[in-house]
Amino acid sequence: MRKARFLAFISVLFLFNSAYATLSNVGERGMLHTIIADNEGKGMIGIGGSGLYWQSSLDLNTFSSNYKRGIGNYFVNYVPYNFLEFFVSQAAGAYQQENPKERNVGIGDTYIGAKFSRKLNSLTRWGIYSTLRMPTGEEEYGVGTTTIDNELLLSLDLTKYDISPFMVHFNLGYVKTGESDPQTLEASDALKIQAALILPSHIFSPSLEYSTYQANEMGSLAFSESPILLTPGLAFYLPYGLSFQLGVDIPISKVKPYERRATASASWVLPLKELLKPFGSRILVGQVLDSETGLPIGDAKVRIVNSELPSKTTDKETGIFQFKNLPDNFSTVMMEKDGYKRLVKLVEIKKGKEKSEQFKMLPIKQGILSGRVIDKFSSKPVNASIKVSGTEEKSEATPLGKFTISLEQGISELTFSNAAYESFQTQVNIKKGEESFVLIKMRPLVKNDILIGTVYFQSNKAVINPEAGKTFTKAIQYLRNNPGVKIDVGGHTDDTGAEQMNLELSRVRAESVREYIISHYGVNPERIISKGYGEWVSSTSNDTKLGRQKNRRVEIKIIWAD
Repeated sequence: MRKARFLAFISVLFLFNSAYATLSNVGERGMLHTIIADNEGKGMIGIGGSGLYWQSSLDLNTFSSNYKRGIGNYFVNYVPYNFLEFFVSQAAGAYQQENPKERNVGIGDTYIGAKFSRKLNSLTRWGIYSTLRMPTGEEEYGVGTTTIDNELLLSLDLTKYDISPFMVHFNLGYVKTGESDPQTLEASDALKIQAALILPSHIFSPSLEYSTYQANEMGSLAFSESPILLTPGLAFYLPYGLSFQLGVDIPISKVKPYERRATASASWVLPLKELLKPFGSRILVGQVLDSETGLPIGDAKVRIVNSELPSKTTDKETGIFQFKNLPDNFSTVMMEKDGYKRLVKLVEIKKGKEKSEQFKMLPIKQGILSGRVIDKFSSKPVNASIKVSGTEEKSEATPLGKFTISLEQGISELTFSNAAYESFQTQVNIKKGEESFVLIKMRPLVKNDILIGTVYFQSNKAVINPEAGKTFTKAIQYLRNNPGVKIDVGGHTDDTGAEQMNLELSRVRAESVREYIISHYGVNPERIISKGYGEWVSSTSNDTKLGRQKNRRVEIKIIWAD
């Protein structure tokens, strides 16, 4: 009778372990026995396993145990919604016995189930957990009957609002076996109670769990004689969704088939889309066409920007190309072919889908422009930079001043520049397939000051009048075309009033012009110099009203920047 009770007790412990070794072990929302009323979040998948190991007492004479036993589960779970989680699990086991000599490894029962959980308030979550256990394996590692386990879950997070450093979890469930006359504990309906106290952290979390399985059909066992376990444990949380849990089951009921039992679990939690990334190929089938004739373009080079995929060449006759295993939903496709403008286009292809698309390249209609750049006065060659307006194309004349560039047909505007010369702009009319010649004569920059214009003021005032706009525009254009020059802004007055007052007024007038140019035209402040000269640098006599009006002025000069 004692042996039968012992074997029944072991079977119940196997049933007890197998029932919980699924969702409860996953990630930071898992424990060794207790099921938490929460999950890892929408779209997450968990893969892992859990197990138990124990052995009979050690024989001090032989330093060996009569039997050793290990059982466990490997499982997969998925969270399609924040409140719902599904799982499937498979049990397996192994044991070794010395007397009589016996070993065995086998597959146990299969489990499928789900967990529903919701937030009750800021501190509390509740849930329902349901498992269907099916006898698909060997009887040695199963109960031989279909069972249903339904549990009510409650989780209390006391770490919020600094109430306590602990989290508390509680499970109350009922296992229904369907056996009308059970002969063993594992075939009996039973009440399950599980509770846990956790000290949470993001690196490791110690815990203490209480769990029991109370069979209600085997009246010969009292509450204290049913399986009751106390489990201290420690969970470790690693990068990339990995977690490990270790613990020791300590029986605290009257019947103790072992002094203690090791329990452990490991899991990997990650988004399902990351797990499925190697599967489900994105395929792009494209055809490159001439945008004007609609004919296929063969031997065009096609590549996926910012991708390790090798480039492709379009078919000579059909202009078709194909890419498989595109890395992202959005891919940038670049096509290049001599005689055509480079084409860059963004395409969207979802995982597991194939997309066909036509790409139309614009033919380049070009002509040749040759020429020579010389000094306007000495006719010496000028090594000038050449910029084509509206494009990123830049060219350089040779030391002999010669250049040859390809331009699209039609009118193009070119700018020739050299630090020692005034910039030169010209327009050319290019015809497709023809060559044109131009002679560019550039004016050297004079290092003497050049007066651009004069801004006049009313008596005793520094307010800029609207008529000054033309002078400003001329000065700004000169600055932009000639990066090697600066502006000198000189303020002047007539001789009306005190000498010191006129000096200050001239300075204010010069500074107001300087600030106006900087704020309205975005000129670098370092390229504008302002100074007040008072009444001492007159442009004409102050004896007449007209003469005094001409002397109330600010002169804008171009000066050479060494």
